[in-house]
Amino acid sequence: MKERKIIEYVVIVKSTPERLDDTVNMQLLNDWQPLGGVSTLIKPNNGVYFIQALVKYEEPQEEEL
Repeated sequence: MKERKIIEYVVIVKSTPERLDDTVNMQLLNDWQPLGGVSTLIKPNNGVYFIQALVKYEEPQEEEL
């Protein structure tokens, strides 16, 4: 199987897991796919953030289907 080419990349950062879930689920409906797992960022005196990378892949050509 040929490796799919990533054509777009975005990182979603939210202050709660629930907000991250909501945003990622909305993006999944727009053909975005998670890349890797959820990460956290802890900023002293500024809270915890939840992070998810999302990608869009190039559509396969008809001969690849």
